[in-house]
Amino acid sequence: MLYNRIVKMALSVLAATLVFSGVAYSQSAPPSDLEASAKGNVIHLMWKAPESESEVTYNIYRAMAPSVDPGSSENPTIDPTKLKFAKLGTVIETTYQDKIEDVAEGGQLYVYYVVAVDNEGTESAGTNYVNVNVGVSKTQSMNQY
Repeated sequence: MLYNRIVKMALSVLAATLVFSGVAYSQSAPPSDLEASAKGNVIHLMWKAPESESEVTYNIYRAMAPSVDPGSSENPTIDPTKLKFAKLGTVIETTYQDKIEDVAEGGQLYVYYVVAVDNEGTESAGTNYVNVNVGVSKTQSMNQY
């Protein structure tokens, strides 16, 4: 009887451990304060490194947002969680330049975010989102959802 209870308890702990280990979780602190600016067709990104991390790289992600009237004085409202982001690259610095090859006439809106990657390849949570309308000198920082 005691043996069966011990075995059941050990199996339940093992099962809980297996379930927990199957859940993706972030080991790295995220970078912060992502900012962006555009000059011509080059977008400059910069952010702050996580304070608690020493050996990290950064993955940069970009999505193309719906078109925006470049003459509009209003900042567009975009839900970045509905966009399809693609990884642009990995860097060790806290800056990145993205050169847009084919700029749409009238401008094109791009949305960016950055994650830290630890030495095991685990990505942190993302920074705030920023959007940049290439062809227009406005930038807007967006809160992460």
